[in-house]
Amino acid sequence: DETTDKAGRLILGGTERSHIRGNLTQVNVVEKKYWTVKMD
Repeated sequence: DETTDKAGRLILGGTERSHIRGNLTQVNVVEKKYWTVKMD
C-alpha cells in the first residue's frame, strides 16, 4: 500500500534511489538454490 509508511518494493538486479531512505545493507545469500536470506 503506497499510501502508508509501510509500503515496500523488491527490485532484483539494481536499486531505485527514489525509494531509499538511509543506507543499504548487503546480506549474504543463505541458500543459493532459492536465494534465501535471513531477516530479523
